[in-house]
Amino acid sequence: NIPCTRCVHLSLKCARHESRQGQGPKKRKSKKDAAMVSEESVVRLSANKKWPHHYGFHFVIRHWVAIAVSRRSFSLLKMASALAENTGITMDMVLSGENMFDDAHVSHKRGDRTMHYLPDIILKPIREQQTSGDPLQLSEIPTHILKDWKMEVTTAETQRWIFCREIRCGSSRFFLSEAFQKDIISWEKVQQAWEENKQGQEVKDLWMSAAGKPQFAKCLFQLFRHYERPDATSKPVELLGTKIHTASTGEKHVDCTLCLHIVNLDHAFLKIEIMNHDATGPDAVVDDDTFLLGIMQGIEDNSEFEALLGIL
Repeated sequence: NIPCTRCVHLSLKCARHESRQGQGPKKRKSKKDAAMVSEESVVRLSANKKWPHHYGFHFVIRHWVAIAVSRRSFSLLKMASALAENTGITMDMVLSGENMFDDAHVSHKRGDRTMHYLPDIILKPIREQQTSGDPLQLSEIPTHILKDWKMEVTTAETQRWIFCREIRCGSSRFFLSEAFQKDIISWEKVQQAWEENKQGQEVKDLWMSAAGKPQFAKCLFQLFRHYERPDATSKPVELLGTKIHTASTGEKHVDCTLCLHIVNLDHAFLKIEIMNHDATGPDAVVDDDTFLLGIMQGIEDNSEFEALLGIL
């Protein structure tokens, strides 16, 4: 056992070994401990192409497609395509109704699961599109929905700041309580803004502050996220300490509660109630939603927030 010249030179104990020179680095397989994966990473991974049967996302995509076509908006159509791509929802699921939901939860038209109203919207020029109607009346909202929202068809409701929207087959109707119209904005102005659809003069711009728009959008997304199944319980989402514009006092510090009820994939009711901010409570807004970031990945800037606010 003659020591090698290198070990002699360095005064080291010579140990026999085989050279791996020229064989490249050895690749070692390692298993990452699941506990080491952050919650955020799990959320982002689960968001990508893992929700092809999410009822709320089906509704949002179907609604965006209808609105995009009636408004001739390629940008909104892009948002619908991006959300569909990132959740694994196919065009046949959206347009043809080839999904796992039963008939009653897909369309109001018995026996037809498709977006049967879309061809008419496509072929009509924009000047002939009908995207709104007469004022929505509380009596037209199903009683069980009002009960869930802790509302009744009484004059007392008119003294609360309440905004409701009916969404149906690409068109919308609005209910604004008497107090909402007196202190915040009138139904006529909401209707005008909706019909004119001008950039920077949309319904949301009439009473939302610029800083509050992304917060409202995240709340809306959470509402739809809760609707994983048709029979899911509608959960209110609170937005605390945001600001709105009012007709009487200008900018106002308020708390908001948002509620959603999806009747079927072509029909839903949305309610927003605004209250004076509780100074004794937390002055906070909805947290950043990593799920939202994962689902809407690939969309530039904050355009997904503007698209979500198209619900309003």
